[in-house]
Amino acid sequence: MKIPIELLLLGLFALAVPSCTGVSEIATTKLISCNTTTVSPNNNDETSSTTHHPHGRHNTSSSHGTSYCETGEGQSPIDIIESSCEKKDYQPIKFLDEILFTNEVQYENNCETVKITLVDKTLKPHVEGGALKSAYIVDNIHFHWGMKNSEGCEHTINGQQFCMEARMVMYKNSSKDVGEATKNKEIAVVSFLFSMNPQMDPDLKTMVHGVTEVLQPHTTFNVSGNSLDILKDFIGGGFYTYTGSLTTHNCEEGVLWMILKKPIPIAKTQLIIFHDIIGEDGDELQNWRKAKPLNGRQVFTSSF
Repeated sequence: MKIPIELLLLGLFALAVPSCTGVSEIATTKLISCNTTTVSPNNNDETSSTTHHPHGRHNTSSSHGTSYCETGEGQSPIDIIESSCEKKDYQPIKFLDEILFTNEVQYENNCETVKITLVDKTLKPHVEGGALKSAYIVDNIHFHWGMKNSEGCEHTINGQQFCMEARMVMYKNSSKDVGEATKNKEIAVVSFLFSMNPQMDPDLKTMVHGVTEVLQPHTTFNVSGNSLDILKDFIGGGFYTYTGSLTTHNCEEGVLWMILKKPIPIAKTQLIIFHDIIGEDGDELQNWRKAKPLNGRQVFTSSF
């Protein structure tokens, strides 16, 4: 039986056209490739820094609570203009105990950042002073960085961006945990800025070693608390303070920020370790968010 030429051509055409699934996968791959380009923090595209940035995965589902990431008027980070800051006579920020420095801590690559927490969750290190009106409990320390030495720090000073930022997240001791404190607007963050230094800082050696052990996603490494000793040397210095937001997840507002003025020096050889941290998708992780408008908020500065 002779098959009409029209049917033969139709069959060949059907084989040549990819399935819907194939088209979807190709389109997804192209979209991911386009969004991995690093941009200036002054760009208004919230997710344009990188697809591996946790801010590119903000939760906008109402079933998980309100997301303020795109609609909030009191967002973080910000560009701090020193000439616009109002001086206040604050006391220095200080640790009330040595818990954080004398006990074992865990470094964790959770695919959004490297987070440092105490292994013994019953221990509650306390901090007071600065803009805090009572004692706060340290929950975790984590980092924000980019893929270039000229970017990575989220807060900027007079338009200048530093290479990395470490955050010490705390909650008011009247709250049972960070979750409750977030709802009650009782979260405070001390921010440590990092600047490039020609020489390696030996005080950072133990901290950076902890990071080298968690380069792969979902890995942990336990180390003695003295890896955080350098924080004690800087926390008592001058600082800027304002009310802002968390910079990940739902970007909840009402967070008290204290950004230390003096940056911690870090050598290029130490910084590039952070550039080797791998995220969920197998690519290098970077996790900085661009500066947000002040929208009339006042930034204060310590007199020292």
